[in-house]
Amino acid sequence: MPHRWAGSLSPERHVRGQLLAVYLTELNFRRNFEFDLERHDPSYGVETTTRVEVAADLASAVAHLEASITWFFDEDTEERLAEDRQHPFDLSLTVTGMFDWMETTYSEEDIAGWTEFNAEHLLWPYLRAHVSTITAASDLPPLTIYTIAIPRPRLGRIEATAAGG
Repeated sequence: MPHRWAGSLSPERHVRGQLLAVYLTELNFRRNFEFDLERHDPSYGVETTTRVEVAADLASAVAHLEASITWFFDEDTEERLAEDRQHPFDLSLTVTGMFDWMETTYSEEDIAGWTEFNAEHLLWPYLRAHVSTITAASDLPPLTIYTIAIPRPRLGRIEATAAGG
């Protein structure tokens, strides 16, 4: 059955930030040439932090999605593998998104909250592409990190303000 998405064309409904541009702003990659792909098969995780900066005129915001690839091993071999540095690479990077606000009637706190909540989900596809491209250039199989679910929109101060509350 096809999905139907509902929305509004009313300008009052389009008051949140718009993602204008995305940049790779920081990169640290170190290939471990001692790693033996046939001998070790670690699992990965992605640790993220989001930092938000709101412009003084409240017309724009910048979100920095900082990410690091972490490695996990079977409990019985974790200590030995960690000592041997038997993981394929170290990778940390920052993907930065530039957001524009169409309406500046919201507080800095509201804009920062909306941007922080949405930035990881909006910037994640760019993070995935960068991780895959960088690791593909290392002579290892490219790492395509997992996708993340888009959360249901939450009601908060912005929605209450838009509704006149």
